[in-house]
Amino acid sequence: MNEIAEEAVSEYLAHESRALEERLRETADLVREWRGEGVEAVVRAFASGEIEHEDPLRARRAELGEATADPLDIGSLFARSVE
Repeated sequence: MNEIAEEAVSEYLAHESRALEERLRETADLVREWRGEGVEAVVRAFASGEIEHEDPLRARRAELGEATADPLDIGSLFARSVE
């Protein structure tokens, strides 16, 4: 039974490695063909997007108050007494 499993795994890995090698070859060909055309337009579009749209993952300072109460008192774990 181990022989059959080993042969199946070996064939699967051989198939996957050939497919991966082909994809990598195609990607390498695309990189070799690329001459940097349109870089300015891409950089402008990226910069424009950074300015026009708010970053949804940007960190914001939480203000303490009713709406942002700390019901589990997690903040106290990080607070140090200055006395």
